[in-house]
This record gives sequence, C-alpha cells and structure tokens, in this order.
Amino acid sequence: MNGPRKAVWPLLLLLALAIGPRPAAAADARLYELFENMSIVQEDGRTYRQAWAALDGTARPGTLLCPFPATCTLHGWGFSHVDMATGKGTFSGYISVVVDGDNAVDGPEAVVQSGRFSGTMDFTPAFRVDQPLPYGTVVGKATVGNGKTAQDSAFTGTFYLPFVFPGDPSNTPYYLSFTDASGVAPVGDEERALKRPTVKFEICLGSSSC
Repeated sequence: MNGPRKAVWPLLLLLALAIGPRPAAAADARLYELFENMSIVQEDGRTYRQAWAALDGTARPGTLLCPFPATCTLHGWGFSHVDMATGKGTFSGYISVVVDGDNAVDGPEAVVQSGRFSGTMDFTPAFRVDQPLPYGTVVGKATVGNGKTAQDSAFTGTFYLPFVFPGDPSNTPYYLSFTDASGVAPVGDEERALKRPTVKFEICLGSSSC
C-alpha cells in the first residue's frame, strides 16, 4: 500500500464512523448508473447541477419492486436537480421490472411491471469544500402500477460515488463503505459498465433504511 493511500484510507474510515452507523439489513434494491448526461444551469440567480441517467440493477424478491419468488431485474431512468450551493435538491424517474423477452442471450427487456419514484436528495457530503465524501442520500416514494391497483412505499437510499486514492498507481476504484471495517469496498467487475466504474444506488423500502 503506497503512502497517499495509507494516509487517505484511515481518514475515510474515521469520517464514515463519525457520520454514524448504518443498519446492517440488506438493501431491497441495488441499481447502477449505466451512463449520465449532466449540465450546469442558472435559475433565479442560483446554480444547479441538472442530470438524467440510465439505471440497471436488481430487487430482492417479495418486495414492492419484486413481487416474485426470485430476484428481479430492474431498468430505470432517473432525473436530478441539485443546488450547487447547498448540495440539496430533488429527483424523480421511472422504473420497470423486466424479464427475458425475444432474445435470451442479451439482457432482460420484456416489461412485466412498471412504476415511478420521486423525492429529495442530499449531496452535501460530496459537495463539501474541505473534505468531500463520495456519497449522498435520498428520501422518497416509489409507486408501482396505476389507478386502483397502484401500490406505493416510502424509501430511503444512498448513492455511492466511485473514487480512487490519490497517487495510487493501480488506479483501483473504490466505494465508501459503512459496513466494511476498512471504510471502503473495491468496485467489483459486476459493478462496471463497459469497464467503467459506475455510481451505485442502494435503497430500502418502508420503515427500514440503508
């Protein structure tokens, strides 16, 4: 382990511990940002980070996002609008549960359930000037179905931004971790899109949090 990485590693761990413990319960859904389009816009004299992203991931069986006995594949589109001065803003989007359709060789594409989500987001940690931290949190509501058959649930979630340690010659990407003793977790091969590290989004439905 090189010098810069040795210095930053315990700092990240201390900061993670200072933020407070996170529940050990597994997330109900985990999504990854396949790609994102972002722009900086001016509105009413304030500066905002405005973006939309394509999402792909899975949901735990027996939940609102996966009312089936096996793990579900999720596709989604997300939109965000964040005040650059505060790190706080809003998000919304659409989500679908998909299964294999007309091509079993590529990824699932046939929609069997769809819904939408919205809420508020807090990227204050990532926007900090003194010591930015690679994560943000959200609070929102997910709704599946339409009309009388619609079901909804509150949820909380955490965005994990991939990062590399300054001066690390291997350029190994990591996520901040609130459960690993080291305070970080390496980005896995399955957490990349076209070999690029992706933003990870974990959500817990109902009264649980993650």
